[in-house]
Amino acid sequence: TRQTRQMPHEDMEIVSFDGLKLRGKYYEYTPDAPIELMFHGYRGDSERDLSGGVQRCFKLGHSALLIDHRGAGFSDGNVITFGILEKRDCLAWVDFAVREFGEDAKLILTGISMGGYGTWNLLMNHPDMFCAAVAMCGAADPSQAATLVDIPVWAIHGVKDPTVPVSGSQEITVTLKDGKLAQYEYTTVLQGKVKNGLKSESFSLVLSGTFVPEIVSDQKEA
Repeated sequence: TRQTRQMPHEDMEIVSFDGLKLRGKYYEYTPDAPIELMFHGYRGDSERDLSGGVQRCFKLGHSALLIDHRGAGFSDGNVITFGILEKRDCLAWVDFAVREFGEDAKLILTGISMGGYGTWNLLMNHPDMFCAAVAMCGAADPSQAATLVDIPVWAIHGVKDPTVPVSGSQEITVTLKDGKLAQYEYTTVLQGKVKNGLKSESFSLVLSGTFVPEIVSDQKEA
């Protein structure tokens, strides 16, 4: 977090459909780099949940836009609606990114917990707008999986997640596998170990870029 605070960035702001000022911080790698839109979890904020993600983005040659949901961080609002209104705010940030960076900008979604839900929701309802996604501790409706054809998705979930059951990620990735739909990678974190051999006490190594599957890292050249 301290290192991310010291990095050059640009403060950005949009106004929600109901008049709230929502704020984010943009960390640019290069002007033409893919841009990760990063959404934090319930009762979190972008700095606490996703600061390490900026380091990962730069290692991959990506820029990062860290976004505070309504009622969190530097954004206005006092009420968290568990995604009901936040999903509209997330789409507003996507529209902002297209206006700000151009229609040809390569946009990648990243979200954790409530932000993971938002990531799946945006992917399924607007699949043509994104080139890849990282969905951590989220969930989605498997019946909508057919919309994700050819979109690289990295799903990550803690097996003992006390808030969002790991089945939320398992069900959608099983559907993707059975239907041979999206290019996907599924990583589970269990008691300090990740199934593929990565050792971690949390998602810190994932966020820092120590482990990143090719389907995400390859977007630099996409």
